[in-house]
Amino acid sequence: MVGVTDSHRCFSGRDCRDAETVEDAGRSVRRGAPIAEERGLCEACVRRVQYAIEDLPADYVALHVSLGEASTAAGMKVNSTPTPAIPIDAHKFAVMTAISENLDRAAEIVSEALNCDPPSGKTAPRLEKAARMVATNLPKLLAAGDVAQWIWERCDQRCGKNGCDAGEHLRLSDRNGIETALALREVHRRARGIIGELEKILRIERMCGECGAPRIYQDPVTNVVFCRDCSKDWTEEMLGLAGRMIKEKEREQQDMAINQELETRALNAEWCLAELQWKLTLAQEYPEVPAADFVRVILPENTKTVDQQGKIAS
Repeated sequence: MVGVTDSHRCFSGRDCRDAETVEDAGRSVRRGAPIAEERGLCEACVRRVQYAIEDLPADYVALHVSLGEASTAAGMKVNSTPTPAIPIDAHKFAVMTAISENLDRAAEIVSEALNCDPPSGKTAPRLEKAARMVATNLPKLLAAGDVAQWIWERCDQRCGKNGCDAGEHLRLSDRNGIETALALREVHRRARGIIGELEKILRIERMCGECGAPRIYQDPVTNVVFCRDCSKDWTEEMLGLAGRMIKEKEREQQDMAINQELETRALNAEWCLAELQWKLTLAQEYPEVPAADFVRVILPENTKTVDQQGKIAS
């Protein structure tokens, strides 16, 4: 769009949800969507940020749960040694830390604008409250000016300063509310990338024989089957044997139910036949009585007599 300056384009830039492709010095480049105000986000990016913020607590919990499941899913659970079965996944842990730190920073900015205290307490409930506060009051976050924040940035030199580890270190930097919001969107994207890989684990719609959970899971790489609720795991062969035993038991129960149904039907048929024969015999004893009178008077009286005799005999 001719005449639109960068300050009146979505601050997401090339990552804008509604980015435009424009010609610049003979080449095509992606630019943020045009916006009315100076330095802001387009409506599509605001919605995208809000959805990301709302999803972050669930992202954190999913990553946290996957750290606990890792040894079971890989078939490497060890109970007889005090050392961990496998090392903690540093990448997952780093994304969890980024979720917590960025949500806490955003909540502090919003709570200052609302003149209230930011959420506190245990991590998962605190992040849930922080996400709700920030998502509900997103305009206040986007309107915030520069705030000095410690942020993680890439360090190819592995300098060893400010907690530098695995190629990242902390740096004190000024970051405004829009940049903080985009950081939340970015960490959500990173989290979903990991969770998407986790969701490739096969879900088996079958009850866990150990704890009764409604479904179990199978790692497509190791073929180990495991329950996320009780951490019980089986090899594929063990699960197949257990499945055959369960099916055999189900067939036995089904056969028993069918036999009981057939026996009940046979007894009912015998009773109906005996009742019919008794009525025919009784009708022969009263050949002169009209059918209507027989059904209205004689049959009920004799039925009552038979019932009383049955009670006396019992």
